[in-house]
Amino acid sequence: MLDVYPSFNCFAFDNITHVLFGSRYGAKTIEDDCPERKTLLGIKQAQMWMRGKDPETLTTQYIAAACYDNINAAQETVAVGLIYLIFHLARQRGWQNKIRNELRSLPPREDGFPTWTDIDGLPLLDAFMHEALRINPGASGRQECYIEDSRTDYGGIRLPVRTLVTASIIALHQNPNLFPKPEQSLPERWFNQTSQTLRQMENSFIPFGYGARICLEKALGIMELKMVAAFLLLTYEIETTPEMGDGKTGLMWQCGSIEAAPIELKGEMIFTRM
Repeated sequence: MLDVYPSFNCFAFDNITHVLFGSRYGAKTIEDDCPERKTLLGIKQAQMWMRGKDPETLTTQYIAAACYDNINAAQETVAVGLIYLIFHLARQRGWQNKIRNELRSLPPREDGFPTWTDIDGLPLLDAFMHEALRINPGASGRQECYIEDSRTDYGGIRLPVRTLVTASIIALHQNPNLFPKPEQSLPERWFNQTSQTLRQMENSFIPFGYGARICLEKALGIMELKMVAAFLLLTYEIETTPEMGDGKTGLMWQCGSIEAAPIELKGEMIFTRM
């Protein structure tokens, strides 16, 4: 048995720091191994010069918060997505076997695993990932916008201009008119739909946000989820433990709709090498 949630956090952190800073960066990089500090020093010098010209220049705290927010968004949401994707696979052994067989049908590379292009094109894996993220998205809300016209009616309610409103991803994903039995994991719901129904489902499926506030690293996040799932399924049989619960009870219950990690920050799974 292994608690994989911390491992998924490290995996996601190392990936985003590699993308941002290069191959020498990651969770175990020593502090002084940072040639990019010259670039950061230049930014800080420009900031200090600009502050004398313009008192409204961004503060150090604001810049640090913005950097942390983006790195954290690329780390935590991927870790949450991974733990719930693997959790649902562990609970649905029939689908686990179907997707494993789908993966085995792909031609392997020299390292024994399929290419990303082939993995990305698998319909069963894609449908299962959709369903896992529909039920347990990495975050909900924060798609903020301001009310621009107080005369606009929102379901019988009118809001003052400049009122900040946000959409709930959970509410959209749990709409029974689009997703019958919304609390159940039914990956097959993404198949055999009319083009109009499927389009409506996709329009209400926004685990990575939408519009101007869509996740900048959506493509990277999807790649991370599918690649890790493919590696684990081709290497191990995966089971969950009774303590983890069913996602609505037990240790895998989500903390909330914004910070969507498991309530105990754990994800204990049993991996049996094949």
